[in-house]
Amino acid sequence: MTHMKFAVALAAGISLVSMGSVMAADEVVSEPSHIWSGFYAGIGFGGGAVVHDAGADLTPFAIIGFNGLGGEGVFGEVTAGYDFATAGGFVFGVGANARVSSIASTLEVGPILGPFDADITADYGFDVFARAGYLVTPQTMAYVLGGYSFQHFNIGISGNSSFFDWNSNGFVVGAGIETALTQRIHLKGEYRYSQFGSEDFDTGGILTVDPSFHTASLGLTYRFGTPAPTGSFAGATPVSFTGFYVGAAAAATGLTHNASLPPFPLALNGIGAEGIAGRLQAGYDYEFANGIVAGVQADIAYGNITTEGTLTSGGPNGSLNIDQEYSWSIVGRLGYKIGPRTMFYGLAGYTEEQYDINVSGGVGSIFDFRTKGFVAGGGIETAVTEQLFVGLEYRYAQTLEEFPLLGPIGIDLEPSSHTGMLTAKFKF
Repeated sequence: MTHMKFAVALAAGISLVSMGSVMAADEVVSEPSHIWSGFYAGIGFGGGAVVHDAGADLTPFAIIGFNGLGGEGVFGEVTAGYDFATAGGFVFGVGANARVSSIASTLEVGPILGPFDADITADYGFDVFARAGYLVTPQTMAYVLGGYSFQHFNIGISGNSSFFDWNSNGFVVGAGIETALTQRIHLKGEYRYSQFGSEDFDTGGILTVDPSFHTASLGLTYRFGTPAPTGSFAGATPVSFTGFYVGAAAAATGLTHNASLPPFPLALNGIGAEGIAGRLQAGYDYEFANGIVAGVQADIAYGNITTEGTLTSGGPNGSLNIDQEYSWSIVGRLGYKIGPRTMFYGLAGYTEEQYDINVSGGVGSIFDFRTKGFVAGGGIETAVTEQLFVGLEYRYAQTLEEFPLLGPIGIDLEPSSHTGMLTAKFKF
């Protein structure tokens, strides 16, 4: 069911971009401009979170499920592919990318009980995908993708860097925005969700994990094709980014709780969660004469980002969930126009998130807490009309304090999250 949630989020984002395309269909511009047909190659880097949906079949006693064991890290990748641009501004293509990664879940035990540490690392993998895009301007394409994904996982334990490893097959879906910096060099921002098959560690199905990824990346591509006229349903007339705006976003999040157990020397990075959210935004941007854009934005998000533990036994079924109920943030944005209608920007600011821990079976909420921390990220935003702007944004949020559960001898949680979102803004 998890992958269905992200299919819904992706569909919502596609509808935002499609809405903008329809609104801008008042003129057709055909001009020899940027290269969208032909072979391309590129490099990129990014970050993200992994969530292992774990289960233990202890039949006839109980079946335990835990979504999930979380982790986070960074990766680098190389990519290559082929695109074909139609006269109507649509772009279709196929591609592949290979990556190396430090995304990992880590357990550390201090010297009193060890020392001992173990980690599950998603160290390398590749994707083969098809994508379909639309030139919202002659310079900028918004696109979706889907395909096959392969990932190698490695479990390392103190003194044994490769205690157990396995290969996993799955699927990948995503969305992105690509814009031309020059005729051949393009900048690309992309979000991907990947879901992989189960691994039982040779236990005959007694212990299983089902990994999923949430990643965001930034990359450069070089296009080898020949420039040719391409039609687009939006002209290349410069658009100003100055003004007040309101907006909405469809967001998907992978979250990791960095957990510790004081006073014992035990730390787990981490307890994972994932889900989707809707986000409302409002802000103001000012464009300077040299193409620099500065602004401030406030936003609030509601969703179903959840860590879920379940127990199925001979008696009633039960579950214990850690839910992110809502979050809000105030950020500053600083961008630069890399074309007449497109801006690349970074952001940083303050965020608060509200969490609730609840138990099924009529127990309800047993503990809630609010985090305070910082958020940082970046994105690409492009004007479809003079008022409608669409974009892709990545955010990393980190709590600056730990929250104790169950008193002085309990679990301390320190959440961090990786979020990819598709945005649509109306500027006044």
